[in-house]
Amino acid sequence: GASSARAPEDPAPGRSACRPATRRHVGLLATEMCTPGGVQAYMLRLAEALAPAEPGDGHAFHCASLNDATESLRRRPALEGCATLYGASRSKWRLALRLLAFPRLDVLVVGHLGPSPLAWLLKAVGRVERYLVVLYGIEAWRRVPWPGRWAAQRADAVVAITGYTAREFGRLNGIREDRLRGLRLCADGGLPKAPHLNLAGSTAHASARQA
Repeated sequence: GASSARAPEDPAPGRSACRPATRRHVGLLATEMCTPGGVQAYMLRLAEALAPAEPGDGHAFHCASLNDATESLRRRPALEGCATLYGASRSKWRLALRLLAFPRLDVLVVGHLGPSPLAWLLKAVGRVERYLVVLYGIEAWRRVPWPGRWAAQRADAVVAITGYTAREFGRLNGIREDRLRGLRLCADGGLPKAPHLNLAGSTAHASARQA
């Protein structure tokens, strides 16, 4: 007799074959991205990693920055794939109000400890499902004021660029060890090595030319 199993291409019962899968929303909350600096460069690299490689990759990427203007953010190639892009031009109130209007985020990456209390608030009111906080160095090697400590303790993960920073921050601020993560700065191992530079020989050669 005929088999009762559905063909692989048949939709599940009660679901239309044309209904798309639920789209996930991922966000990045940065302090600054459009000026020179290590933190700013790291935020742009995170944006590149979080943005979908193709429009149909299954998630939408949203980005907000406290200190930058929206027009400045739009000129950054790393942010071209953003579904939502907003710069608050140094206004914490504008930033908070705009984030409340973002789509509900499945994950929010907080690019600096500073705005982490805002991430906690967004989670408390149901606008964010999970958030993680990124740490860098000396700003995390101390017991931070209670709003940042409260938000970090309740983050789903605290990510530091060195193991030392993660351990020190966790020890001084009461962060559970299983919440600490490391994401170290590194270069792509596939990049060609830089040629060896003989600076002493080059200097001597240049001096001889000038003589």
